[in-house]
Amino acid sequence: LSIVIVIFNSAEALRRSLDSLLRLGHPPEIEIIVWDNASDDDGPSVAESRGCQVIRSDRNLGFAVGCNRGAQLARGEWLMFLNPDTLVQPTFLADAVETAVAAAPGAILGPIIRNPDGTPQPTFRYIPSSRDDLRVALLGRLAKKFRVRGGAKDRRYLSGACLMVSRRDWARIGGFDEAFFVFGEDMDLAIRAHDLGIALRQVKHLIVVHACS
Repeated sequence: LSIVIVIFNSAEALRRSLDSLLRLGHPPEIEIIVWDNASDDDGPSVAESRGCQVIRSDRNLGFAVGCNRGAQLARGEWLMFLNPDTLVQPTFLADAVETAVAAAPGAILGPIIRNPDGTPQPTFRYIPSSRDDLRVALLGRLAKKFRVRGGAKDRRYLSGACLMVSRRDWARIGGFDEAFFVFGEDMDLAIRAHDLGIALRQVKHLIVVHACS
């Protein structure tokens, strides 16, 4: 399993996230790749001090690009994209590896995500059609895809705060669309996955706390 984390001035959040992730040690079968989007803080040093592979960009290329570049360097058969403002349970890594080993090909997996106060965070949502309220928020690029497909009310997408996908399925989908600097890339990924017959599933025994920073 390869975990890709994209950071931009996220040192304190990353410190807490990695400490929760590695609470029981750093299993040898898991690599953590941190893509730094030209941060001004010590985020890269935080990652290096915890045994992560760090790639430093000389400018902020955005979330989608950072994820794609990190995935290109990954060696695992499964990829996990994890936001730096997340916290996990002590057994999260072992549970994630077990889930990946048992998972059938042809699926993107996501955990249950909670807010810091323990309330559920909406993370397995329906993809809207161009007639829905989100047509304004999607800034046009996704709305064009919805118009082409005539809406997708029967389809769902998983939050990009934490996603797991096999390397093979990631290659089939083509990674994140780098036209999205930040936000919307997870919904776009889901649209292309659905078109390829790749399912999206929520894994109820994996729990992530997301600060939404």
